[in-house]
Amino acid sequence: MKKFISTCLACTCLIIASFGQVDIGVKFGLNFANVNNMNSYSGLNRLGYNTGVVTRINISKQFKLQPELLYSAKGFRYHPYSYPGSGTDLGSIRLNYLSLPVLGSFSVGQGFSLLFGPEFDMLLHANSVLHPYEGNVTKYYNHFGVGFDAGVSYRLVGGLGVEARYNYGLSHVANIPIYDSGGSVIGRDRSGHNSVFQLGVYFKFPK
Repeated sequence: MKKFISTCLACTCLIIASFGQVDIGVKFGLNFANVNNMNSYSGLNRLGYNTGVVTRINISKQFKLQPELLYSAKGFRYHPYSYPGSGTDLGSIRLNYLSLPVLGSFSVGQGFSLLFGPEFDMLLHANSVLHPYEGNVTKYYNHFGVGFDAGVSYRLVGGLGVEARYNYGLSHVANIPIYDSGGSVIGRDRSGHNSVFQLGVYFKFPK
């Protein structure tokens, strides 16, 4: 997976260098994140954010290639006990990624564009938080993942615009060891898929 992400980055740089009409900008957005189908938890939405650099490569009048490099805070919240509303604080698993979406942007007129394409994630760190305790649980989660993004963007004025997109992880999130009564690892809990709805704004720098 490391080689795959490195290859994607290298190919993206080569593509950018091959086209003269390249727009560069920045973006910031909110993540309404969760993890579906986690065997160990029943997840609740967690509010995070994403921010980073956006490039747009003009392939044709209607189609653009849109690679991005983002810091993206995902994860989920959970009830620490099996009875929701028991009065205890909610716990959270905070999964923080370096994300590389490589999207196609198809113009549909009047400032609107459809977005779609793969997203490659590298886990930077994972924390488990249950007040007043916090611990590093990075080793229990997969360090690399692949997902798919789909959404829509709208150009407001100049280089300023807004967008909404949905990201679904195709790779399992968890990689938690399962122990027998003697403390030996007998398997792995490989479960969970990132599910993130994103709202954001972007600004394209003038040339």
